[in-house]
Amino acid sequence: MNRVDSVSRTPRDRTLRRLAVGGWLLTIGTTAGAIAIQVIGGAPKLPSRFSLGDAAMLAIALLEVVFATVGAIVLFRFARHVVGWLLLATGTFYAISILAGAFTFAAMASSSLGIEAARWSGWITGVTSTIAGVTLVATAFFFPDGHASSPRFARILRVLFLPAVVGMTLIVLQPGPMFLLTTLDNPVGLGPDFVGVLGPLTFPSLGAALAALTPITAVSVISRFRRSRGIERQQLKWFVAAAVVMIAALGLDAWFGFGTSSGSPVGEWPLVVFAIAATTVPLAVGVAVLRYRLYEIDRIISRTLAYTTLTAALAIVYVTAFVLLQAVLAPLTGSGGPLAVAASTLAVFALFQPLRRRLQAAMDRRFNRSRYDAQRTVEAFAAQLRDEVDLERVGGAVQSVVGQALAPASVGIWLRPSHRAVER
Repeated sequence: MNRVDSVSRTPRDRTLRRLAVGGWLLTIGTTAGAIAIQVIGGAPKLPSRFSLGDAAMLAIALLEVVFATVGAIVLFRFARHVVGWLLLATGTFYAISILAGAFTFAAMASSSLGIEAARWSGWITGVTSTIAGVTLVATAFFFPDGHASSPRFARILRVLFLPAVVGMTLIVLQPGPMFLLTTLDNPVGLGPDFVGVLGPLTFPSLGAALAALTPITAVSVISRFRRSRGIERQQLKWFVAAAVVMIAALGLDAWFGFGTSSGSPVGEWPLVVFAIAATTVPLAVGVAVLRYRLYEIDRIISRTLAYTTLTAALAIVYVTAFVLLQAVLAPLTGSGGPLAVAASTLAVFALFQPLRRRLQAAMDRRFNRSRYDAQRTVEAFAAQLRDEVDLERVGGAVQSVVGQALAPASVGIWLRPSHRAVER
């Protein structure tokens, strides 16, 4: 059971809700301004570590709006929920980041604004995007009830706080080219030039430090999951499913963004993939915290794994059949390609339904146990009903099956009197 299940209406909570609405409106307005400057203004894009083109801007705009909207909805119901504030902060800081990035491009293209305005807005882009990343990672430590999973992890968070602040400060104050917009120099430019000292190893080192947070976060979530029961376990399933998708995309970002030297920008597709994947996190958190269709997660996981496995198995069957048939038919027909393709396609078509049923049953048995048990109970009842003629025993069996399959708070059965029996 969550520790924030009741909606309080104290003056402080009303003030917090107004702040949440204000943060959401700020995010929406900032996002609209960034899209207007970037897409409608059409300023040329500066080279950067990730190409911040129109597609990347729109994907990040979707990300920040979803984060801020879900955060505001959670806070409207639970005004002091830490996870709600983290979601809202992530969306707001990402919104400020893309607005500053769009302004940077516009400033470089404008003769009146010039490079100095571009440098400062580029600096704001780097700072706010870094803060948004921190609040996004912190969500995992405080989900779902707004508290660390254990006192031990609360101490770990305090230990990690200082290195995180030091690292962010070094990035913010690093002289020379900025880590995101690599063609602009840092307008602050204080402290040692650690990029010059480490050279090409600087950004791979940052990527490694980012990757080191993943196992710590995973251990925190797993530790909470192992102790969880009932509703909290279902909430964590939603979060873990979304986090796996986001971490996979984040790995691509870390590899392509930080696995290269600072002078080697990559395309915008890693940012697009990450933004779309990360959008699943606030949606999952919203479902988990608000408990809307909470128990659908077992079905989603079961279906996803079943169809993923089915696709991989059919692809292997198709490729194997094509290669073997091509090798057999080529000496006989001279080509064998069309026949091999047709035969492989027919084999995949014939295997689809039986293989899908077997895989779905296996996945339901492992990941959607409630549905699997309910189906088995109903099938056993149907087999028993064919041989049963006593009405009272049938009614008792129906009550028993409904109780096992659906687990309602109460079960009752009503039989309408037969008109023929009354007439007699």
